[in-house]
Amino acid sequence: MSVGPLEPKFFAEMLTRLGLEAYLADEQKPERWDALTVALQSTFLTQDQAYWAALFEGSDACVAPVLTLASAPHHRHLQARSTFVEKSGLIQA
Repeated sequence: MSVGPLEPKFFAEMLTRLGLEAYLADEQKPERWDALTVALQSTFLTQDQAYWAALFEGSDACVAPVLTLASAPHHRHLQARSTFVEKSGLIQA
C-alpha cells in the first residue's frame, strides 16, 4: 500500500480507519515516528491488499494500493482517466 497523508486531516483519517487513533498526536513528534512506523507496518500486515484497498476506497486518507504494471490498466481510477490506451495491440501509458 502507498501511504501519503501529508496534511493533518488526511493523517487523522488514515489512523482512524486503521484503528490507530492513539498515534494521532505523534505526527508532529519525530521521536515517536519509529513507533508509528512499526504500528503502521504491523497493522497493514494483518490483511491483504484487497482488504486495505476496499477500506480506503473513496476516503481522503491518501492511501492506495501499489499496482503492478500488468494490473494498473485494469484499475478503475486509471481507466476513468484514460491513463492507459491500446495502440497497435499494445497497452501504453
